[in-house]
Amino acid sequence: MKNRGEAATDRAQSVLLVGYGYAGKRFKKALDFLQQKEPGLARLVGIVDSQRSKIGDDFTQAGQFTDLQLALDQLRPDVAIVCVNEQDHYSVLRRIADSGVASIVCEKPLTSSLEEAVALSPALSGRFFSMNMVERFSPIVGDCVRWLDEHPDLTTGRIEFFWGKHRVRDPRPTMGVCSEVIHPIDLIRLVFKQPKLKLERAFGLECDLGVSAESCLDSVFAMFQGADCSVVGQASFAWPTRDRRIVAYHGGKGKLFRLTMEFDLPRWDCDAFRVVSVDVATGVWELVHEFVTSNADFPPELDQVYKVKQFLHSSLRASAKETSAVPLVSYDEAVELQRILASLDEEIHRGSCGLTRKPFECV
Repeated sequence: MKNRGEAATDRAQSVLLVGYGYAGKRFKKALDFLQQKEPGLARLVGIVDSQRSKIGDDFTQAGQFTDLQLALDQLRPDVAIVCVNEQDHYSVLRRIADSGVASIVCEKPLTSSLEEAVALSPALSGRFFSMNMVERFSPIVGDCVRWLDEHPDLTTGRIEFFWGKHRVRDPRPTMGVCSEVIHPIDLIRLVFKQPKLKLERAFGLECDLGVSAESCLDSVFAMFQGADCSVVGQASFAWPTRDRRIVAYHGGKGKLFRLTMEFDLPRWDCDAFRVVSVDVATGVWELVHEFVTSNADFPPELDQVYKVKQFLHSSLRASAKETSAVPLVSYDEAVELQRILASLDEEIHRGSCGLTRKPFECV
């Protein structure tokens, strides 16, 4: 006779992890935690990676695959988690959908181009899909939303973002820094209720920062017009350290506040939300609200993957027909985010004034 834990595991959704690089290992760590704490939710049945050596002793040999189709045919998983490089998203998502997998969880961005994203509509529309906009699941985002709800008399004046990190000589293929810009754009649309962002102006720098001979956008500067405010920002793969911030000014009835959200400083999941009041006459500011998280706030088993766990937990519950407290990014919303990225790329490449090619040589 099976014990209660074994019976719960049998009922759990079977999960196939596709791609076992940096992102895949983070998802595996989150899955291990969930399988221990909530065995009836999901069970990892297989890992796919073109290099079996990457998996090593992290998972049972019987569940290791180098061929995606073979894994899909043999395991017939309920859920597939896509963690391959973004340039492979389209082909992998298509194959998974064609194999009849009911639920798909995918790293951002959806694909490497808008054309690919739209072409997936017949395959992904109508089935459960969730894209990982991981910063949505930071406790500071919920705190910021609560603070704004408690101050309905304030209006948004302007929003700025700074988002980037060091990826010089990074061997992973990439569509460029637009894969980073998607984060602040998503948060601005969600938290500050600016669903329609119209691109006004953009320019960028292009260089070979990786180890291949191909160049890509490594830095962008952009201005958007939201529903009731201007949005300006910059992002880069060439910064010496990770810098992820959104700064918003809100005012009304003679009051002015500066809201700042900082993410993953100095380590993943170390986030901070601060509100300062600004004297409109002198410019002097005073801290009026602060909410900070550190790795010590979360279970040791989730060191630097707490937000990934939160996203995965919400997605798996939603795939089981439960409601997620934090809104998930569906296929349709993923396409809308891709559309904004495409407009940014198009504006930058439209004329020579918008793009500087190879601003410095990498040797």
